Amino acid sequence: MVYTEYNGKKLNEDAIEFFDKLCQHESTNNYNLLNSYGYMGKYQVGRDIMKDLNWYSSRMGYIGEAREKWGIQSRKNFLGNSAAQDDLIMKSMVKRWDYLDAYLKKHTKKGIMDYVCKEITVHLHAVYTDTSGKSKDGEALLRVLKNGKNKKLGNPKGKKFLITISGLLAGSHLTGQGGMGIFLSSGGRKIPTDGNGTMVLVYMEELKGHDLSMICGHKDNCRLDNKAVVKNDSFQDEIILKE
Repeated sequence: MVYTEYNGKKLNEDAIEFFDKLCQHESTNNYNLLNSYGYMGKYQVGRDIMKDLNWYSSRMGYIGEAREKWGIQSRKNFLGNSAAQDDLIMKSMVKRWDYLDAYLKKHTKKGIMDYVCKEITVHLHAVYTDTSGKSKDGEALLRVLKNGKNKKLGNPKGKKFLITISGLLAGSHLTGQGGMGIFLSSGGRKIPTDGNGTMVLVYMEELKGHDLSMICGHKDNCRLDNKAVVKNDSFQDEIILKE
């Protein structure tokens, strides 16, 4: 990350590591990248989240902090400003937290923290879906099965996955809070994927266990890889104790 300030404080190192991993997954840290779906920059953000954060308007273009804080007036300006992309991604996580929490409360009567530190077993007959929960078939399904990131994770069916805050937020970034919510509310019977066929489980697993408490105000108290993750309300870096 180039810009690591959040609410007037320097972001903790564990959170910085999370965002560095996220941009590697999204673009291999290429802040000039524009993909065929219109997602932009090193985190591959869309104008939907920009609108939610009052950074973009269909009628007026770039507005709010995008223009006033970062001087962004065009897509080219945004792609050329790595620091602004860092600022946007941090703020987007707060929105995604709120949206996912609201989705879960609506569809399951539970909030995010009711799921955190629990394990979910992917159903043996789980289906791959798009971000709206519609089953994939044909070329779309083939894209899932051939996806390199999915192959690295392996066949998830029948396996248990630990739910952590950073994993949930990473998954919400990939498939939207709707996709992340569909996986949880289906009890592991649906596996949402993005347009490239990457499973939400890839981001849940590979970006799990990072301390994002400075951003979302909550912290895991889970067990990761046979280690105790100690709750630290001072919002300093996560402490991992070996047994």
